[in-house]
Amino acid sequence: LFHPTSGKLQKHLPSLPSGKFYHGLLVDKQQNLWVGSNTDGVLKMEPQSGTWKHYPARPESDRSVGSVYAVPRFVDAAGRVWFTTQNGIDVFDPSTHRFFHIRHSEFNPSSISSNNVSALMEDTHGDIWVGTWGGGIDKIVRSRMKFSVITAPTVLRNGFVLSLLQDSQGELWVGEGSGAVRLSLTDSKQIKNVNHLPGLQSTN
Repeated sequence: LFHPTSGKLQKHLPSLPSGKFYHGLLVDKQQNLWVGSNTDGVLKMEPQSGTWKHYPARPESDRSVGSVYAVPRFVDAAGRVWFTTQNGIDVFDPSTHRFFHIRHSEFNPSSISSNNVSALMEDTHGDIWVGTWGGGIDKIVRSRMKFSVITAPTVLRNGFVLSLLQDSQGELWVGEGSGAVRLSLTDSKQIKNVNHLPGLQSTN
């Protein structure tokens, strides 16, 4: 932890298992600390006791995440914690202490376009935008938990999404390997205009 008043860093995770790769720190509304992992699911530290709870990959269980690779992304208005994984999206509901899994299905055209999810963002309307690695962008209308696949050749160059951000004007920015895409939305939250911005040129 960094203390801005003293300018000092304090090691705060001495009890984590060694030999693992951790990333994606997030604090939820109960002040629990969630830590993502490349190889071992996620961990949660409860602030009162300082103890860790491990959620390993259990794809068919509602008691844990569905992939060894999981990153906590954000906490929604209802206090649920959203994770990106390589097996879809996992959402932890603190009221039930259970996870629900959102996954692609070739038999369901309303499912997300790919299970390899690389970015998540909640917009100002409460809808969820999903960036995938190779499947483009999806939008979840959270009130109905329905998906709208909006990827098209005119929207993204290759469908590989690195990041998502909504700016103060309500426009969506999509980070790709080849640059950025700015999506202007109509009042109905459909894409109105697309601007492609090239990536920075290498000086090497």
